[in-house]
Amino acid sequence: MSFVTKAEQLLKYAQENQQQTRSKRQLQPVPPDPFTRTKPRRHRQDDDDIDVDLEELLGIGPLDAGDSEQSQRVQQLNRSWQDRRPANISSLQQYEAYQEADEQLKQLQSSVQLFQGRIASALQRHSCFSVPAGAAALNPDTCITVDSSRSVACHALGTHFWLPVPTVKCRCCNITWEVRPADIGCFGNTPVRPTHWFDKQLLTMYRQLALGAGLSTHAFAGASNAVCAVINADAAAQASAALPAGQDPVPSIIPKDLGWAFIEYIRAAEHAHNPHALVQAEADELGPAALCPACAGTPDPAGAAALAAGMLTPVPSAAHLFADGAAAAAAAACGLSARAVLEAGLLPAPGDDIIPIWSVGERPIISAAAFDAAVKPNRYASAGNSGGYDNVAPALGRFLDVAHNKLWSMKASGELSAPQSHRAELDADDSIELGEECHPRLSCARESSLFSGVSDVCGLAGGVCSHGQPLLGAFMAMPAPERFVYYDLALQELLQSARVNVMYLDTGCSYSRHTRANLLAPAPLHIRTPWWHARGHGVRCCLSYSGLYLPGACRRVGEMCEQLWALLKPLTSLTRYMAMPNYLDCIDDFFGFVAAARLADFVPFMVQQHRSTVRKLDECRKRYKDLVKQGRKQGLTELQLMRAAVDASSCSSVAAAAPVAQDAEATRLSWLVEYVRNEKQLRALKQLQSNATALSVALPGSQGRTLHARGQDTARQHKLAQQLGALMTKLQIAEPLEPTSDEYRAGLAFLRDEQLRSLQAEIEKLVSGLAVLRYERQQQGPASSITRSQKKQAQSTRKRVRQLVSVMHSWQLSDAPSSSAVEQLPAAWTDSEVTNLFKGEYPWRVGAGGSGGAVAAVLAERFRDVCAEEARTIEELVMQRFERQRARQYFLHISCICAEASEAQQEAAHVLAASATANVALGGLAGCTAAVTNELQQSAEQGALAVLLMRNAAKHQRWYEQATESFGRLT
Repeated sequence: MSFVTKAEQLLKYAQENQQQTRSKRQLQPVPPDPFTRTKPRRHRQDDDDIDVDLEELLGIGPLDAGDSEQSQRVQQLNRSWQDRRPANISSLQQYEAYQEADEQLKQLQSSVQLFQGRIASALQRHSCFSVPAGAAALNPDTCITVDSSRSVACHALGTHFWLPVPTVKCRCCNITWEVRPADIGCFGNTPVRPTHWFDKQLLTMYRQLALGAGLSTHAFAGASNAVCAVINADAAAQASAALPAGQDPVPSIIPKDLGWAFIEYIRAAEHAHNPHALVQAEADELGPAALCPACAGTPDPAGAAALAAGMLTPVPSAAHLFADGAAAAAAAACGLSARAVLEAGLLPAPGDDIIPIWSVGERPIISAAAFDAAVKPNRYASAGNSGGYDNVAPALGRFLDVAHNKLWSMKASGELSAPQSHRAELDADDSIELGEECHPRLSCARESSLFSGVSDVCGLAGGVCSHGQPLLGAFMAMPAPERFVYYDLALQELLQSARVNVMYLDTGCSYSRHTRANLLAPAPLHIRTPWWHARGHGVRCCLSYSGLYLPGACRRVGEMCEQLWALLKPLTSLTRYMAMPNYLDCIDDFFGFVAAARLADFVPFMVQQHRSTVRKLDECRKRYKDLVKQGRKQGLTELQLMRAAVDASSCSSVAAAAPVAQDAEATRLSWLVEYVRNEKQLRALKQLQSNATALSVALPGSQGRTLHARGQDTARQHKLAQQLGALMTKLQIAEPLEPTSDEYRAGLAFLRDEQLRSLQAEIEKLVSGLAVLRYERQQQGPASSITRSQKKQAQSTRKRVRQLVSVMHSWQLSDAPSSSAVEQLPAAWTDSEVTNLFKGEYPWRVGAGGSGGAVAAVLAERFRDVCAEEARTIEELVMQRFERQRARQYFLHISCICAEASEAQQEAAHVLAASATANVALGGLAGCTAAVTNELQQSAEQGALAVLLMRNAAKHQRWYEQATESFGRLT
């Protein structure tokens, strides 16, 4: 049976069903609307849903045999959209290039006349009329005749109406065609003879609301229909007078139709607005940060570096400690040198050491790139399962490009779930635990990941530059939970065309070890943890991997990806219900939407960044002076504070001390301590496992969920059991030790004393921090937002101290032999004894005082941090000078590229038009070959591109002039 016969049978079947009553309805699952906020639901579907569109959709080409009717319709619809897309792009470009001025449009009396004027302008752009005068007698008024006309529902801002769409014939070239929606700046609900046309301005507004606020098509369609019902009465009356009698009322916007038009609009609009899409080859030379004026590769980075290096650099507050003369001698006597302080990150790197990095090399260098993953933008696997999307590829692919495709190829080939050795999966865990560093168990460090669930996309992973601009080709949809392989793929593509000075990642400490273990090449110069994330890591990890202590890193805190995810969050309520190609294109368009908005405001952004950095520098200098003043009250000079700050930073670079030789008894005791530690952890996890449900009920919220999750962690229990077995082998015992045995109690006593000393040191540090915080609050004077924040911080610290006292008391009650560490503590902690702790009276110390050393340690840490922050701020000011010069170069460079490309396109258009004109016979185009008509069409397309490119050149020229004026006023 042929396809046409099948289509005729389906059409006949549909027409028969339209005559039946609706009493035979039945529930049928339907594909989810990709733009609704709510989850997909089952609803009643009428037999009348098979409409006359079936003839058009099924009568175009062959369908896949064996598929369902709905799958066949969607497949054919997607194929038709793909075939129509190049023509839509070309038509939209010509409409954008040749649309009339707003002042002229405002003079029209009604929306119908406005769109009829657009149709007339589209007919004037017919290829015949591009033939120069004299070659043939071409008169638009006489050459084009209207063969027929049909009415379509046209939806614009605040109005909808019937629009007569003509089918015209040109007597010159003997071509008959119907005006397409894109010819007049519209997009239809179907690729072939659409019945609903949506104006570009309406789609632009919905794009702003959907990408910025996550507004669904149902909400937008409802609002638009309500507006039309209120303010469109007069316009509807005027429009109906010009239409045939008996015309039906204009149908309202259907959300599904709006969704199709919107998706196709975002796929085509990029080619009419984005200069990087218009001059792709030249834009590729700017690198993956091509959308950021400060990070993109520019023709003369050395010139920008020379201008930035010639300016004065702010002097750090501690510079006088290493000046020539007595100050330098005193510093040398304390064992301090400017070089050592610089390596600790407490002095700014000289501008001569920073700037040359950016001015050399064939590939552009990105000062800082922040990477992260977000699970909110997931996608339900059932979305789009109605069929027709299997072979449909996304159309944009600017941000989700090669790395994304490689990742999903790995998923298809099974590489992501390939089993690895057990040792490979635990290497990262062991290295972290043995070093007593942060994050003992990282899920993203695993080598393999088996995932199944309701989502086939678990979120997004990607990176942005330090100015928040998304990096081209650096994003990917995650087929499984976060893993390091995602960042490996992103860096592999990113570093082929650019260099990265500092890469920021929330787990940068572990990822740095991952890159070294896997010998990844190329790699960023430095891998660091964002400033605020690093505070939650271990002390050694924070000092080693925080960007705050890296000389030359500038004030790039590394938290830029979180801002992007926050902007993306509203859109995720729509994208999770989209079919895969629509999901990828919508996410890609969102990144382009954010990049375009930030590019338009980049000059004010850079001015604000400079002023903010100057304020930060003043704040750092004030904090520096306050700490020096407070140190003097504690008997510490400024030089001694610097010495203590360098010592506090040295733990990051000092290698682990050589193991001290121990006798057999001490070695066995250390094994016993580890045995008791692991045995208590394993016993606690088993108790959690047996009471997990009760705990989750008794403790609702995150606390109960956390305990429940820990109780279900069988992998951790398995690992602890393995470690206990290894310790039993070392201890040469065949059976587990009983808690009442002498050896077990001896190990428990040693472990208890060790834990008590650790808790006491932490309590002293927190109490000393309270003393420093109390002094800072007094210096602030009247109540303000700063003092309120300090008050909350003090309350949180007191709460933490009371928690540590409770933990310390539980260790006191351990069933183990007593020791001096226990005897010097009170048997029960009363409120008065806890209050004495806040006064600096510690029962484990001889005498009532003894808190001066802890206060000095807190002051040294704060002095270290303020010196490091001031150093990075000074480096940031130097770097911003260079980036402002690069931004000016960028705007001028893009302007020149667009202007040159415009001239080239215009010249090519003239050449094609002249070639076609030479082949036009005296009788017109009717007797000419299709090649002549094709040349005229290409000439019109290239002429439109020339106009669009010239507009972009003028826009970037304005930005260049704005940058020159605004940056010139900065000091």
